[in-house]
Amino acid sequence: MDTLDASDLTLDGGATVAGLQVIDGRTVRYLLNVPDVGGTYTYTLAGGSIWDVQGDVNPAYQGTFVIDKTGPRVVGQIPTQQASAPFTQLTFVFDEPINPASFTTADVTQFVGPGGINLPSQLVGVSVSGNQATVRFNAQSAQGTYIIRIGPDIEDLVGNKMDQDGNGTPGQASDYYLATVDLQAADLTVTGVSLPGSAVFGWPITISWTVRNIGTDPAREVWKDQMWLSTDATLSADDIPLLPAPMSPPAGTIPLGVNESYTQVATVNLPVRAQLASGIYYVIVKTDVQSQQPENNENNNFGFESLAISLPPLPDLVLSSISAPIEGFSGRTIQYSWTVTNQGAAPATGAWWDRVLLSADTAVGNDIHLGDFGFTGTIGPGESITRTQTYTLPIAM
Repeated sequence: MDTLDASDLTLDGGATVAGLQVIDGRTVRYLLNVPDVGGTYTYTLAGGSIWDVQGDVNPAYQGTFVIDKTGPRVVGQIPTQQASAPFTQLTFVFDEPINPASFTTADVTQFVGPGGINLPSQLVGVSVSGNQATVRFNAQSAQGTYIIRIGPDIEDLVGNKMDQDGNGTPGQASDYYLATVDLQAADLTVTGVSLPGSAVFGWPITISWTVRNIGTDPAREVWKDQMWLSTDATLSADDIPLLPAPMSPPAGTIPLGVNESYTQVATVNLPVRAQLASGIYYVIVKTDVQSQQPENNENNNFGFESLAISLPPLPDLVLSSISAPIEGFSGRTIQYSWTVTNQGAAPATGAWWDRVLLSADTAVGNDIHLGDFGFTGTIGPGESITRTQTYTLPIAM
């Protein structure tokens, strides 16, 4: 090792050898002075300059090393120009590997959606793998142009900041990358609702409706349609669902392409409720009722049509007569009867209860409950039934 000398190693590019260190019997470290200039440097170890213990000399050896003074640049993005909803991430491709610790959501200096809406609060995180960095955010579905700006403090593996403008000075304010992506989105709307001219409560009607995709991207999710009966053309919590469960589109219609449509047909029974009177009602149809399909516009999923609905013939039960003794004695049994008449236009069919009270006046309250008496059967229009019961009057009366 006595044959070692710093002058045995020569370099180009203005680099020089400042000294050497013997690490062990096989390893020597040369200390270099290298200009603060990026580039590839060539070093040459002269042949015959080193002898081993057997007296053999070394062959000449030449190699290179690189001084990296160049900051990373973004050379591509994924997606490049257009994306389909839901839009959840954008990947930046650099010209060299990136230090993961140097790229966080704080390095996303601009995130703007359609109409100039600021979206930084929608950022979720950044992940880096080699020379690719992916910015993740909450799902975006509004159709239009999205702008994301990153840099300039993102670093490569040796600490060089971005040099996006390529002027050799990394980390300047101008060393940012601006990505634009045009988001295409489906947009489902109900374009028509078809009803009969009139209907009757309690009777079946057949309803058809058409759903069209007026967006710029196919609708690929599995959405469902529902319809309601309403007193106006606005869906509200007190409207009555007409389908027992939301209805899927016909088989084979998903994905629904741009400007494509489908038509659904359903037969439903109109409800019969005490608060429903004859008049004009609305059938409201909403597609994507469970918000399963991301859309450009979530507020135009409705369609409606008006419908004249009348009450059907109904029964009308009245108490037409009551028969009871003129007087009674405490502790004795009395017999009483009452007659129920159906004065309506339809049979009264089913089961119900008649309640009998003994009162000191004609108003309900503070009365003696004589009993509840069930009835199951049918009372036709204009027909009556008479029911008879007995009751033992209390001793204390």
